Amino acid sequence: MTGLPEGSEITSGTDAAALAAGSALDLSRYRKLAVYIGMGQSFIDGVGHGNLRETTQAIAPGRAVTTRTSGDLQNLLPDRAYSGLYDTGTGRGRETPLLQASAGILPALEPDEGLLTMNFGRGGFGYAKLRKTGSTAVYDNWLRAIDQQQRYAASAGLTLTRLFVSWVHGHADGKLSAAEYQANLLELLGDLAADFASRAPGAETLICLSQLACRAGGERFAVGLAQHHAAQAEPRILMACPEYPIARVDGTHMTGAGYALLGAYHGRAIRKTLQCGAKWQPLHMASAERIGASVRVRFAGGEGDLTFDAHRPDQGAVVMGVRPLADRGFTWVQSGGTEAAITGVALTGRREITIGLSADPGASACARLILGATPAGGSGQEGFVGGDPATATGGATNIRTIGTDTDAWGRVLHDWALLSEIEVV
Repeated sequence: MTGLPEGSEITSGTDAAALAAGSALDLSRYRKLAVYIGMGQSFIDGVGHGNLRETTQAIAPGRAVTTRTSGDLQNLLPDRAYSGLYDTGTGRGRETPLLQASAGILPALEPDEGLLTMNFGRGGFGYAKLRKTGSTAVYDNWLRAIDQQQRYAASAGLTLTRLFVSWVHGHADGKLSAAEYQANLLELLGDLAADFASRAPGAETLICLSQLACRAGGERFAVGLAQHHAAQAEPRILMACPEYPIARVDGTHMTGAGYALLGAYHGRAIRKTLQCGAKWQPLHMASAERIGASVRVRFAGGEGDLTFDAHRPDQGAVVMGVRPLADRGFTWVQSGGTEAAITGVALTGRREITIGLSADPGASACARLILGATPAGGSGQEGFVGGDPATATGGATNIRTIGTDTDAWGRVLHDWALLSEIEVV
């Protein structure tokens, strides 16, 4: 079945009934409808010169549906912008993370539950322009869209069950402090959850992030930390993965294959959270303990044993990878005591790395480890181009797990370590 023509509007129960009759959703099989939306900047909208579409077929005909909107989201769009429902994976000109994320979420839904995917990403906008009561109509367009779908659901006898949000954002707010950006995330979660629950009583909301990469010199590192801290502190905020290992077309925006891969990570994080009943955790430093001139760093999250991965030229072009980094991306920061520096980094356990120091800093030393900040150098490219990780200069690590999950093209979803910092005890 096909959706209504682009010019159709839903402004009443009668119009909603017409949409139900013409919707791509198979109403004979699916009586519940989960809602999945993308919000943020250009990444969630798949912006990038040369972004070649990888998802070319409907993801789940009759079950995974989407709207087709046109127009600039900073302006309030007409009701008809959200009036047709189409099979997800058809009718788009470029790859977006939402396509493969939708495919990843579906296996965790109930047998009679469909998935409605909508995108409210807008390139170049900071949080002040995207937030509720912000300086543009982006959030108002989201409210208008969900009001449309609520009327449709009521007419069709559907139950709106839950809201998933992929928030892929940070470039435009790169100068905010970690505390400021984290406060924005918590406010966003509160607004989205309250607005959805007012239209679908009892429905829960989850926000899924991917960690912003930083440029050399540590630019935007605070935003990545804020994303990590928010995901640790708030049960309804997930962190899917860091963005730094994924291929770009211009050093910032991703390739089509890169966006598909990012979507697969988001879909996996949401799916595993639903299936396991516990929040997905990305790979991250959990503790750092110093004994004399060595530091034992334990990692948590992700799946699989740790390994070091530094791309070699003989591996050829890749969609995911990291150039060789000094000390695998670790930086030692110390005040007081005997000055020390990193002399070696070794795997010493399934989830353990031991760092050797040039001296014992002594009991009076205060120290922390920074992973992936790449503190030296100018701005440069946060990600790599031409399939060659050596072209990147931004923050990264050579630490990942040996993963087993794959995306739709068989690419392994290794869990790369988040950019982060930790106190050494």
